[in-house]
Amino acid sequence: MSAVIVLILRALIAVALFAFLGLVILVLWKDLQQTIRKSVEYQISPIYLTLPESGLAYSFSQPEVYIGREAQADLQIPDDTLSALHTRFFFKNNHWMVEDLQSTNGTYLNEERLSTPSVLVEGDEINCGKVQVLISFIQS
Repeated sequence: MSAVIVLILRALIAVALFAFLGLVILVLWKDLQQTIRKSVEYQISPIYLTLPESGLAYSFSQPEVYIGREAQADLQIPDDTLSALHTRFFFKNNHWMVEDLQSTNGTYLNEERLSTPSVLVEGDEINCGKVQVLISFIQS
């Protein structure tokens, strides 16, 4: 009789041990999946800004890019039609967006004046004052 009880206890301990190991593996798997998901979410695809007038192209991979006349701007352009900080490009929800920073001469997206932040797509044309900027997400 006591041998049967010991056998049953051994079986219960073995089942509990396997259940515990299964739970540990499940928790580690979910943590790994969450880490992978977070690393993919925070990868910023580069944006390429081309100034057709000068033929210069710039690449940015930071979450925010400012265009303006001042040295604080990421893309500094010495043009009198630009405000000190004229336009902001920013990466949000896996998309690049553009907004006017209450500039004097306005920011235009495909010849329409920006009043709210707008999503950018390949080939968009931005006009900041008299400065034209072409948008690309593929390096040319």
